[in-house]
Amino acid sequence: MKKQIKRARMFFDEVEKDISKLSAASRWPVSIQHRHYQSIFDINTKCNYN
Repeated sequence: MKKQIKRARMFFDEVEKDISKLSAASRWPVSIQHRHYQSIFDINTKCNYN
């Protein structure tokens, strides 16, 4: 699971760069989802979920 979280974070880092390119109406929900999933990854990492 740790490898998958690391891989997912890599993709999310790439996506983060492009969020600002979205329309204003789309930017907010995508940004919220991005932060939400990042926090899930953080929780999994903190709990040593493997």
